[in-house]
Amino acid sequence: MSNNLIIVGKSLPPLKTLEAKADKRSDWISADPQKIRNSLQKVLQKPSGNWYVIGGKEKLCSKEGREVHFVNGKELLLIKNEEQFCCISNFCPHMGAPLSIGRFDAGRVTCAWHGLSLDCCSPHTGSHLPLYDDGYLLWVQLPSNEPSPEKPYLCDRPPQGIAAVYQKVLRCSPEQVIQNRLDPWHGAHFHPHTFARLWVYKETEEALFLRVAYRVWKRFCIEVDARFHCPDPRTIVMTILEGEGQGSVVETHATPIAPGYTLLTELTIAQSSRQGFQMARKMAFLIRPFMVRSMARLWKEDAAYAERRYYLENDAPYQLHVEKGHLVGDPKEVSRYL
Repeated sequence: MSNNLIIVGKSLPPLKTLEAKADKRSDWISADPQKIRNSLQKVLQKPSGNWYVIGGKEKLCSKEGREVHFVNGKELLLIKNEEQFCCISNFCPHMGAPLSIGRFDAGRVTCAWHGLSLDCCSPHTGSHLPLYDDGYLLWVQLPSNEPSPEKPYLCDRPPQGIAAVYQKVLRCSPEQVIQNRLDPWHGAHFHPHTFARLWVYKETEEALFLRVAYRVWKRFCIEVDARFHCPDPRTIVMTILEGEGQGSVVETHATPIAPGYTLLTELTIAQSSRQGFQMARKMAFLIRPFMVRSMARLWKEDAAYAERRYYLENDAPYQLHVEKGHLVGDPKEVSRYL
């Protein structure tokens, strides 16, 4: 059926050897489970500097100027004082009261229990944690025995583009999120509404190289060559190398919240060499919701993939889902976990 596609936009050179190979080898054979596990283990050995993505900076602390976030089992308080972000432990050093319910004024918090006053943004505050603003996302660095670089390991990004951020809490560990992206062979089968055809034409120690046909409408598609690589153990990046949107990136970040729970943060930065793109940038506020909707559609299905892999790999007898904050499943089975 993929042979009946109509490719529009920038044309790419043919990959005849790949086409011949693809005709003889099924995706379920190429998606060798042991190969994917080996790739994941190599990624997990990469350094991270113990940096974790909190979220898109534009929406953080947008209401009350403070938010509680859980990162790798740690309860953190994020404060926005004017345009400056600060992060401290949400535990008062006196008796452990939640500082988030305290009184805030000019960058200081006064504990609601006994009135201890702390400077939220001073590095001399005992629980102060380093933050890094990469222009789109906000990162926090937790204490660690590993080397602590001053910033996260970031990939190359287009200098000017239209950016959108999508977040979702998944019932799995970060490993299953990365594993999902290290298995591109499921794309055209599990997401036929988006991917009409997908070929992995090169595999190296550090990256996967793909030719992907994205559906525009029914049989009409645009075709791109893309690369998947991991700059750190909790991030995987797709970069468009050739075709429409050359230089655009999709970064998938997996932040552990607590055992068995992961915050997915996906950042898409789209760019184009077409003349009309500069006008499109001025209308980014209209385009951004469609970008978020597209990411949400894919992750509704990929969340099911990642959560299923988590339950299988952890020998869980029954698969439960988190829906609107509640466990969903057979009541008798759910009661065993409460």
